[in-house]
Amino acid sequence: MSEIQISFATTNHSRQISDLLISNIMQLDYYSNVAKQKEIDKYSVTRLDDKIADDSSSIIIASHEELIVGTCISSFDVCGLIWADLILIYVDYRGRKISRLLMSALEQSTESRNCHKIWCDTRTNNQASINLLLKNGYERIATLKNHWYNLDYYLWQKMI
Repeated sequence: MSEIQISFATTNHSRQISDLLISNIMQLDYYSNVAKQKEIDKYSVTRLDDKIADDSSSIIIASHEELIVGTCISSFDVCGLIWADLILIYVDYRGRKISRLLMSALEQSTESRNCHKIWCDTRTNNQASINLLLKNGYERIATLKNHWYNLDYYLWQKMI
């Protein structure tokens, strides 16, 4: 099997990224239907194109041959912070440490983005994401009860 390539997305990748996100978000059992639709709306081709135009380091992709098999989407927050919106791996490619590669690329992007900290959230019942964050040195800093979409979340941070 050929190697996984990690790179920053361009607008040429937006359709494939959007399709990957939509298909995977619909399968998530820890989001309500309303939450799924709101998340899908955030990742339309147009919105991804705009995100790339605003910050060329905001979308990192993992590719196998010509297929995008994973993505890490982030946003420059304020005052040297990056918000990690999501990391998502295509089902057939999970368990291959692609999430770690994407997180490493996100951390490496902090220097050029002049950032000192990455922060994010997880659902309190998303054990796969919780494990990934813990393995990568993130610290849980808060629990948000009945928050976005009336669901419970943890907030995490990693100082860079």
